Amino acid sequence: MNTKNNIKAVFLDLYGTVFIENQWLPGAKETVDWLLKNELQIRFITNTTLKNRKMLSEIFSHIGIQVPSESFFIPARAARNWFIENPPKTGILPLVHSSQIEDLGDIPLVYNESADFVLVGDMGDEWNIDIMNKGLRTLAAGAALTALQQNPYWLAADGIRLDTGSFVAALEYGAGIKCQYVFGKPNELFFKMALADTGITPEHTIMVGDDYQSDIIGASRCGIKGVLLKSGKYDYTKFPEKAFAVINGIGALPSWIENQ
Repeated sequence: MNTKNNIKAVFLDLYGTVFIENQWLPGAKETVDWLLKNELQIRFITNTTLKNRKMLSEIFSHIGIQVPSESFFIPARAARNWFIENPPKTGILPLVHSSQIEDLGDIPLVYNESADFVLVGDMGDEWNIDIMNKGLRTLAAGAALTALQQNPYWLAADGIRLDTGSFVAALEYGAGIKCQYVFGKPNELFFKMALADTGITPEHTIMVGDDYQSDIIGASRCGIKGVLLKSGKYDYTKFPEKAFAVINGIGALPSWIENQ
């Protein structure tokens, strides 16, 4: 692709932007195909802590789009990269779903109360009180509390369910401490880690998503231009004055990029 418009990397939200539940949004497949065929660094980014990058890649492959797992950036990967740069003395106690261990990679995970970090994600049906108590005792012994993200709840097929932020709040209350680092959106740390993953600077990157708070504001704090879509969580009653652009939906993205 001709990069005269200075766009060299595209961060693309998934839920509410590319698909909602199991339904792909109009123009999403064509847009993803277009992005992959052009010489752009693409990262599909999401706050999920129940699916790993391989699982997300398989969602795309089911509709005939081959996206390497490295093109997905999730909080577990941001946490992994940060801990590589800031290695713990002892290790990290992972209170995360088993699917996330693969993407945490080669950081030192420990499963006892000697850890100097506790990392919390949504463990889904793997949660139990013993796990929570192990985290609490590790924090009481002096470990720092960290989280993959801090969403209070999420919408599942059977209704709303507690998300990572609710479990973080319980541990904060129990241990009498505050969470020190959060590795998911909308935190700047997440976007900085995503930028480092691509090797592209903020001025040459756009963030495309439907959530003004989670996608646009977080990215803009890092100097990334936010492109807000009128889909998913978009709320026209709260016009996004700080968004670089507002377009109708994912299907309009290729022509918008070409016209920059």
